[in-house]
Amino acid sequence: MQMSPIRKKPVRRWPAATVLMLAGAMSAQQDTVRLNYRNTDLQEVVEAVAEATGRNFVIDPLVGADRKVNLFGSQPLSPEAYYQAFLSMLSAHGIVAVPSGPVIRLSPDRTMRILAGAGPESSANDELRTLVLPVTNVDAQGLVPIVRPMMSPGAHVAAHPPTNVLILSDRGSNVNKVARVIGRIDQKNDQPVEVIPLEHASARDIVRVLNEMAVGADTAFNLAVADDRTNSVLLGGEQNRRLELRALVARLDTPSLEGGNTRVRYLNYADAASLSEKLSTQFADRAGEGERILVSADEATNALIIDAPPTTMRHIVAVVDQLDIRRAQVLVEVLIAEVSADRANQLGVNWAAYDPQRVLGSTDFPASGTSLRELVAGSLSGTDQGRAVAAEALGPGAGFAVGRVRDDGLSFAALISAVENTAGSNILGTPMVVTLDNQEATINVGQNVPFITGSYASSGINPSSADGQIRPFTTVGRNDIGLTLTITPRINQGDAVRLEIDQTLSELAPSVAGAVDLVTNTRELTTAVIVEDGGTLVLGGLIQDKIRESRQSVPVLGNLPLIGALFRASGQTREKTNLMLFIRPTILRDSAQADAATNVKYDYLRRQQLAQSFSGGSTPMPELENAFNIGDEDEDKAGTKEAESTDSD
Repeated sequence: MQMSPIRKKPVRRWPAATVLMLAGAMSAQQDTVRLNYRNTDLQEVVEAVAEATGRNFVIDPLVGADRKVNLFGSQPLSPEAYYQAFLSMLSAHGIVAVPSGPVIRLSPDRTMRILAGAGPESSANDELRTLVLPVTNVDAQGLVPIVRPMMSPGAHVAAHPPTNVLILSDRGSNVNKVARVIGRIDQKNDQPVEVIPLEHASARDIVRVLNEMAVGADTAFNLAVADDRTNSVLLGGEQNRRLELRALVARLDTPSLEGGNTRVRYLNYADAASLSEKLSTQFADRAGEGERILVSADEATNALIIDAPPTTMRHIVAVVDQLDIRRAQVLVEVLIAEVSADRANQLGVNWAAYDPQRVLGSTDFPASGTSLRELVAGSLSGTDQGRAVAAEALGPGAGFAVGRVRDDGLSFAALISAVENTAGSNILGTPMVVTLDNQEATINVGQNVPFITGSYASSGINPSSADGQIRPFTTVGRNDIGLTLTITPRINQGDAVRLEIDQTLSELAPSVAGAVDLVTNTRELTTAVIVEDGGTLVLGGLIQDKIRESRQSVPVLGNLPLIGALFRASGQTREKTNLMLFIRPTILRDSAQADAATNVKYDYLRRQQLAQSFSGGSTPMPELENAFNIGDEDEDKAGTKEAESTDSD
């Protein structure tokens, strides 16, 4: 027995019209095939399938290449779906496709049961027919077990999931009947959705109960959704099922037997006292007739006690959930420095007269930094060490020196010095504070000084004195003198921080003639700025100009006319300072960032402590960019000095 092989033919061998007919009108642009074979020879269909799918076929002569077959559909198919429909048609005709190497052999199916009435004399409705039926609204694979019992013995039914189509191969009459049944099943779910408003229960809780009851049941066409905004339950599905759910919801929507309309809500971050006032004001006008809304705070447990109708209760709880959140913190580091241009002019006369055995007389005013006694003693010692002491005493600040040695051994020396010093900058403090977003923080470093606030006199009867005695009274108040810094940070979008700054720096002025009480010098700065997270901003312009005079003299001799200038020294210091304020905010959004900032400061202090212990002295001041890291060290020194001053008092 000889088989005739059928191989894939190149498209160029076929005329355009013939290719469209045999390939089932395959579209080159969309790569799809439309089935339209009515009473067509099997060989022509096989050739079209080979052309569309790229497969090679061999037809067994027992099959009959001139057998008439029918294969048609209403929608285009992909080549793979086209091939599945072709196999279904072969199965309906008792033909099997057996892969054999590079070809597929089409042979009779010996086990195929012959369908009754399928012979040549059968009517059109009894002819074998293969139908590719697209399914729109349901899953085609799920229809296979439903349709299979309705098919004739030996018929074929299969689904193609990628295209969601159903392939039927059976008698024409049975295919039509099954197609009508599938059409009844493949319908849209147009069931209405019911909205059930609730009065007492929570919609979310009701839906949770309904879903728990539906576990394991067939809920493909049932739907229950909670609408928190209106506190309603949305029900969908079949009418009978919706009626059952509506009755169940009505039985569950009853007032709570425990606690009535009162609820206690514990807060994690917000302040209960402050939040209760805001909520009472916000919901005061929402109480209906015969209802009341009361929100109070329990400060001991930081909890809210809410008494309100269920609907209002849900709104209040929703607002509390949005307000009771963890707020970011801001680490604000401040460097306060005085940048000064001081000119300290000092002029004085130092002299001494003595012989090697005794000192006859001397004046020594070391305000200039040069000690005459050290200078003379070192120069007359005759040793290298003494001369080194003299050179150090003279120093770079000595402006003019005169010395004379007499023949009889009497020595006289005079020293006139003019010292001019230029100072650079002075760090007044590096305060640092951590505060919540939009929360005011205050730093106060200084002293509390008493001031006279008023005085008056009164007359009256005094048991220990004569009647009518005048008794004076003086009232005293205390004010803070030093540095006061108030900062309110507000975190904006984009990690920028808005800082409201109020800084006051005050100090006691020298005694002023005619002043009733102490005089203070005050420099204030009030501003609002925006700084990026981790950025540094400088503020300045608080300039102060003051002159200080000093005088040192020998008692009696310094006041003598003409020669008194030889026994005294006077100095005048002019200080002009510009107060500079450097600010660096750092946002701490969580505990991890706060711990990291704390560890940085702690590690720095630890390194400084180790450096001092190894060197035996203090460490040098770092550069300006590292000045923020010395804040804690400077504050420790200031605290030590303040303690010593307190002990001396």
